[in-house]
Amino acid sequence: MILKGASLLVCDFQDVSFLDSSGLGSLVGLLKIIGHRGELTVCGLDAEVEQMFRICRMDRVFTVHRTANDAVDAMRSKL
Repeated sequence: MILKGASLLVCDFQDVSFLDSSGLGSLVGLLKIIGHRGELTVCGLDAEVEQMFRICRMDRVFTVHRTANDAVDAMRSKL
């Protein structure tokens, strides 16, 4: 999707209960590919995944929304 020009992406973690540094590294890699032309937003973090985001300070890098609908609405408001 990114290589075809998508620049506003929502990554929904609703069904994810574990995330390690490899997963965070993949997200950062996507963010680098998107660059300054877009945004990668995350949503649906459970307590453990959200804690990992905070510990690694990824909550300062990515915008975090409670639900996918919240994330999509926020992205729409930027168009």
